[in-house]
Amino acid sequence: MLTSASVTANIPAADIERARSFYADTLGLEPATDLGDAGMLIYRTDGGTVFSVYQTEYAGQAGHTIAQFHVDDVVSEARRPAGQGRRTRDLRPAGRGVG
Repeated sequence: MLTSASVTANIPAADIERARSFYADTLGLEPATDLGDAGMLIYRTDGGTVFSVYQTEYAGQAGHTIAQFHVDDVVSEARRPAGQGRRTRDLRPAGRGVG
């Protein structure tokens, strides 16, 4: 039954090496499995989540959320990339979200 199955998010990327740098430099994540020849990186978090990032020409075309990180301190995590000099986007719904 699917009720006992785990789910893995699959995240598209136009450039797998650029995605690798983003996940390492911005999010502090390193691939658990590198299938670079196949254009795929698999990540495992200490929280038990598994997700893959794969190269495709169709990346960036989804207009919806494909994955979420559940963290204890949302504000700190949201501000960390900007503190590293990285540009971020405000994805909050109007009047809500991280301050």
